[in-house]
Amino acid sequence: EEIIPILCVGEDKTKRQENLQLQVIMEELKMAMKNLSMEEQKKVIIAYEPIWSIGTGIIPTNNQIEEVINAIKKLYPENQVLYGGSANEENIDELKKISCIDGYLIGGLSLKPEKLKIFLEKLGFKAYNTGCPTIWGLTPDLCAKISNTKSTSVVFTLTSYQPDQIRDKAM
Repeated sequence: EEIIPILCVGEDKTKRQENLQLQVIMEELKMAMKNLSMEEQKKVIIAYEPIWSIGTGIIPTNNQIEEVINAIKKLYPENQVLYGGSANEENIDELKKISCIDGYLIGGLSLKPEKLKIFLEKLGFKAYNTGCPTIWGLTPDLCAKISNTKSTSVVFTLTSYQPDQIRDKAM
């Protein structure tokens, strides 16, 4: 099987405060995709992950997320677009209200099995902790096998950066 790339795009806190997030994200997308054929571009999963939100527990408003994801989908209508940036068991009920989100990219939550279980259950997955540290990736095809639905993807990532290091780089 081929590896499907996930392209993370997002603005820092200053660009958000200056209302330049769409300009930044569109430039990031164009630069990342410029050497890919149209067929290759369609295979890329795009994740909107505001840099200032990573590991902070603070997320944009639903309207702000929707604005960015709809702009991405307008430019790349064939691509799946995920939301990342402090998605967790406490805010997933609110995030689920945003219909344009195709799935979620989570990092730190994947290291907290009990909270991850709650997150997944709120998305309709049957989740359990195997007791084995792992990286999970639930793609639409795997979701269909697990829950007979293709409505949501969840991608789990592990990073060598601690949230404070990422936050310091973003500010």
